[in-house]
Amino acid sequence: MLIAPVPRIASQKVGQNIKEQRAQRNLSVAELARQITDSGHEIQRSQVSKIENGHAGITVDRLLAFAGALDVDPLLLLREPGWSKFPWSAQIDRQAVGR
Repeated sequence: MLIAPVPRIASQKVGQNIKEQRAQRNLSVAELARQITDSGHEIQRSQVSKIENGHAGITVDRLLAFAGALDVDPLLLLREPGWSKFPWSAQIDRQAVGR
């Protein structure tokens, strides 16, 4: 299930997903910031922390940069936290958005 577009709540949930994916890869906040910056999207460690903790919003370009650095489908970052733990969830999400 994709996150409902509720102001601020959506940013918090995207941040939770980013934090979860980073932790699964045993990356520090600094390492993730470095990977994103190396891909051409400059970001500071403090900005990554603010996004993960829901204290800052995220643009589409940044969302794609995070997805690339974490090597995940961008839709995974837009799901309700925990939803991605089910292997069939990506297929359901694509059906929900008509893809």
